[in-house]
Amino acid sequence: MNSKRLFALLFVLLLAAALGVAQTTPQSSSDQSTTTKKTKKQKVKEAGTDVKEGTEKAATATGHGAEKAATATAHGTETAAKTTASKTKEAAGDVKSGVTGKSSAKVDINTATADQLDALPGVGPAIAQKIIAGRPYNAKNDLVRRSIVPQSTYDGMKDQIIAHHAAGASGSTAAKKKGQ
Repeated sequence: MNSKRLFALLFVLLLAAALGVAQTTPQSSSDQSTTTKKTKKQKVKEAGTDVKEGTEKAATATGHGAEKAATATAHGTETAAKTTASKTKEAAGDVKSGVTGKSSAKVDINTATADQLDALPGVGPAIAQKIIAGRPYNAKNDLVRRSIVPQSTYDGMKDQIIAHHAAGASGSTAAKKKGQ
């Protein structure tokens, strides 16, 4: 905005200089010269005022337009950044699960199928069958406490499993323990 004001000021000075040169041309009478000088001075002054007002209006309009453009750009950038971040996070999860062979969803050892358990690291068909036979589990570390899997196998899969309590499992487990 300062450059616009500078150009406006230069324009006014250039106009004043041009009119000043025009005034130095010889006149036939001194009365005409005085009248002409007044008229030219008034014209220069009016032109300067008009340029100043026009410059201020243009600067104000440009300022408002720039604010609107900046706001729109900032909003668009923020939206794009959020979209990119979510897509990047999603892609990173897909890459991680593809590289490690681990899915991001945890496997519930109380409800998982033999195939789902077999997909866990260190678990084969025999251990998957032992896990199914030992249900229900109150906690995932029950697998080690009950000697279903060795500690080393449990350490490899503990971040990928969970043991949700089955709806009727806790009551039947308590009944089994009382009966023993």
